[in-house]
Amino acid sequence: MDQKNRQKIKGIEIHLSIFSSCMVIVFILFDIFLEAKNGIEWSMVALELTIASFSLLSVALLFLRLIREKNDHQKVKVDLNTWKAKFESIYQENSQSIEKQLVVWDLSESEKDIALLLVKGVSLREIATLRNVKERTVRTQASAIYKKSNISNRNELAAYFLDDLIGQ
Repeated sequence: MDQKNRQKIKGIEIHLSIFSSCMVIVFILFDIFLEAKNGIEWSMVALELTIASFSLLSVALLFLRLIREKNDHQKVKVDLNTWKAKFESIYQENSQSIEKQLVVWDLSESEKDIALLLVKGVSLREIATLRNVKERTVRTQASAIYKKSNISNRNELAAYFLDDLIGQ
């Protein structure tokens, strides 16, 4: 069950608890009313009023919890949106930085595409399939990328850009 459904169920449980506690209060007050008509036994009234008071306290506490949960949920949503915006900003900056570096290395458009796929960890075979070329062609282009960038292999290529990202 995902977080959203759990949250929804939690809210329903709290609402049902509030409702059932309110019903206990109503039934107790109705019972006191009936006893008042038929003769009151004050010890029972005191007991029922005590139960009604605790039920009322329970309703108040559940209601406060519901309000607190809604406020917490709103805060989490705001925090999530803030982090999404920060991530998007960092992602855009990093993408631009990578693109600039690929231009500095004077890579062809095809080499840029392959370099990005290599950085993402896509295998040479998968790149060949994606680009509808032979694996040997991709291997040759990868070698050209490493030569132009003065980098030895795909791990160094990924590390080169990862260092920039971590440095932010």
